[in-house]
Amino acid sequence: MMENILRVFITSIIIFALTEIAKRFSFLAAIVASSPIATIATCFWLHSENQSVEKISTFAWQTTLLLPPSLIFFIGFPLALKRGMSFWLAMPLFVGSMIIAYSLYIFILRKCGFKFV
Repeated sequence: MMENILRVFITSIIIFALTEIAKRFSFLAAIVASSPIATIATCFWLHSENQSVEKISTFAWQTTLLLPPSLIFFIGFPLALKRGMSFWLAMPLFVGSMIIAYSLYIFILRKCGFKFV
């Protein structure tokens, strides 16, 4: 139980720190945010729980495989904001678009023989 609380605390600190960095240095925050912080943390937590190398490797590979649909958000959202769309319209629009893209992408990958565990 205490280990789970520690994980939540550390993860929260990372997100809080990233938000504070973004307020002052957006480029530095973008570098940090674009790095696979969540994947690194997850691999670390899996390793600390004595999960197999195969499980950690599978997770990292599947994360890499599933990156393309996220580009809909990372490209579309800032373009929409720059063109004058309100934040409150752009955010759900591009999160929803990304969810649809993930669904279609996973469907296509499964049809091509990829298996997700």
